[in-house]
Amino acid sequence: MNQRLLARTWWAIGPAFVVLTARLAIDRACRDPYNLVPGLASKPVLAWALAALYLGAHLWLLLAYLRTSIDARTLLPLPRDIRAVWGRGQWKVWVLVAVMTVEYSPQSFSRLAGRSGACHLIAGMSDEGRR
Repeated sequence: MNQRLLARTWWAIGPAFVVLTARLAIDRACRDPYNLVPGLASKPVLAWALAALYLGAHLWLLLAYLRTSIDARTLLPLPRDIRAVWGRGQWKVWVLVAVMTVEYSPQSFSRLAGRSGACHLIAGMSDEGRR
């Protein structure tokens, strides 16, 4: 896949995936970890849209990896390879790598964040929005 096309499609996938992952992380830590985004997932059209976004972000990162690997001629591109291939746009790759790291972190990390008081802070922020 063309790197320019990947860089442009990031804007359709990246920001929404960051928001979705943040919401999933909050649900895992502070709410029911097995009933994620219940208000959205209970509506079939929205559930399919979320699934497409989730899959699209994974596919984008896979294609970015393949593009970088091909251009760098290595199966394990180093940060310098990502920098050489992506230039100033490398931050898009790093953002999705960081978000995927949060998404795939063990549930014990989510529970630890929930016990640390982060949930009370989040609940307080959402209560202020309702007033």
